[in-house]
Amino acid sequence: MTNKVLVTYGDGYGPAVIRAAEAVLRTVSPDTELLHAKIGADAYDNTGYALPADTLDLVAECDSMLSGPVNMDGIPERNPVSTIKRQMELYIEYGEFYPLCDYIGTEGLDTVLISPTVEGALNVYESESLDGVASEYYTSIENISKIFSKSVELAEKKQRTEICMVSDNVLYPSREELIRSTFHKYYADTEFNVRDISTKLAMFDLAHNPSSMNTIISDIHSATCMWGELTGLVGGSGLMPRMYIGDRKSLYVPSEVYPDDAVGRELNPTSAILSVGLMMLVFGNREAYDLILKSVREMYRLGRTTPDVGGKLNAEKFAEGVSSLILQELKSE
Repeated sequence: MTNKVLVTYGDGYGPAVIRAAEAVLRTVSPDTELLHAKIGADAYDNTGYALPADTLDLVAECDSMLSGPVNMDGIPERNPVSTIKRQMELYIEYGEFYPLCDYIGTEGLDTVLISPTVEGALNVYESESLDGVASEYYTSIENISKIFSKSVELAEKKQRTEICMVSDNVLYPSREELIRSTFHKYYADTEFNVRDISTKLAMFDLAHNPSSMNTIISDIHSATCMWGELTGLVGGSGLMPRMYIGDRKSLYVPSEVYPDDAVGRELNPTSAILSVGLMMLVFGNREAYDLILKSVREMYRLGRTTPDVGGKLNAEKFAEGVSSLILQELKSE
């Protein structure tokens, strides 16, 4: 069965990095059917909607989606990516963290981070009064179990043996205890080595021993801290792959570029290209996943990179180099 992928370029630096990732996707999986649509400011300027109805129809039609960042400044609508997460029923955010070469990132780090999405894992209710705002979160055991079930599937695809649950019971102790108890019940009969620790201890362990955790499941309130620290350990933002995934569909986006890290990083397509690798892994094509990662690392080893990491290539040329290395590997087999 041919996989069908919707590609949206987004705004700003999105078109450059997504076109680069699309080129690598065509090289490694030429049979994948690609469709195209608009979202964000580009779509709003052309149709009056940041998420046009035609785009929503294609979202429903496709197995997966590859999307660039969107710019919603001055647009009085909900961020279309959040709406798409809900429509595709994506309840997990997944990222990988590892050094790309000897001169970028922390040696020994090889970590998968899995956390719930707000759009897919929580029902949030807010009410305003003259005195302030009351916020209510509803967490169901069914949603928690779905997250743990998908986490097992993802960990097995990566051939992981350990899972660490990171959470705190300060803000919502009853919710956190429900998650923790469900975690231990769910993994009791699996072959994974499991443990649960606080966010503070997890961050300490990663800083002092980057290889101490190879798979992390983090609750929503701990996830921001974990994503931030792991991003720093790999050498900065915009380098690592990221996806949102549910039972049937998945969304792949470049990892966000943080403001202090934005100079020069915006046109680096590494994250988008590695996200295509994740897509291949989800499609069951482990060979393509390995080929993309190996080729990206070789480009970094050779110094054939974008200016933000010491090279001279633009996004298109970097993608051409990655694709060329992939084709060389395929021909040598």
